Amino acid sequence: MKERMETETMPMGRDRVVELTGVTAPAGDRYAVGLADATLLLARGEAAVVVVPRTGLSTPLTDLCCGLEVPEAGTVRFLGRSWDERSNDQVVRDRGRIGRIWPDPAWIGNLDIDENILLSQQHHTRRAKTELREEALTLARAFGLDDLPHTRPAWTPEAIRRKAQWVRALMGMPALLLLEYPDDAVNEIDHTRLVETVERARKRGTAVIWMTARRDLDLADRTGAVHQTELTGPNLTWGPKQNTILEATKEKSCE
Repeated sequence: MKERMETETMPMGRDRVVELTGVTAPAGDRYAVGLADATLLLARGEAAVVVVPRTGLSTPLTDLCCGLEVPEAGTVRFLGRSWDERSNDQVVRDRGRIGRIWPDPAWIGNLDIDENILLSQQHHTRRAKTELREEALTLARAFGLDDLPHTRPAWTPEAIRRKAQWVRALMGMPALLLLEYPDDAVNEIDHTRLVETVERARKRGTAVIWMTARRDLDLADRTGAVHQTELTGPNLTWGPKQNTILEATKEKSCE
């Protein structure tokens, strides 16, 4: 069985944010689905919308982009450098420039949600806590929340935790956003809020990889993009003894 992996990309600038060249990362202990011979380049303000059925299977794409996974073949560069060219301090610092939404959110259980939201920026920057809270509150209100959640993750409703994860990912004007199924079980009002907020980040130069099961997600209509950056050649495959289930196709850009 094969499904299409569709891509749409919208350019803004020439500065390269993330680049995968001929990357292969096979399935194994960490991933139920492998990635083979993938090439992708995103510059500032560009986005790749990757349409993949929500199967619950993990893939290495986003871990590769932030240097948490080493490819078996090919190269991954973030801000012009491969991850293995950085010192440990540089790796930590540059990962702080990536916002991420996981399909299964990870929260520190003994911290309130609002403390979780601020933690990365407190670690990676010298911004005042009042400034961070103000930014987080502005984002929260953009997603329809009256305030930041001040409860432990286990005591916070799932819908609130989902929006809190959106806030956390968008804090600090990240260079790259990695969004894995952020729109699962989201109503149309909140989906629109998320798309519009991501688009504002793109206009400031953030590159975006948005993995979704929705085939109606169309960022191009909102940005007037004129050409497409290519995602070429990837085959997402089951583990050994299985067949390829997903192939990339090239979609038309929005003129």
